[in-house]
Amino acid sequence: MSHRSSYQPPYTITPEILNRVAAISEAVGRLTVATSAPQVTPQVGELLAAIQGEMSREALQSVFGLLDAVLCEALAPLEALTP
Repeated sequence: MSHRSSYQPPYTITPEILNRVAAISEAVGRLTVATSAPQVTPQVGELLAAIQGEMSREALQSVFGLLDAVLCEALAPLEALTP
């Protein structure tokens, strides 16, 4: 292992090099996002929002239906006791 401690890299990483690498990484990230992001028209956005809203309403109706069924089943024995 003594040869590792005597190793000298061919260059030194300076703050300037790190800043340039960071700038290049940011530019590549922006380019990737710009070229891969789908373009959504306002009409498609409105349609997606309507579908999401409808799905939410259906989910709530489903939950309310389940709650109603559970409550009816739970309250049935109590109704039998009521004169």
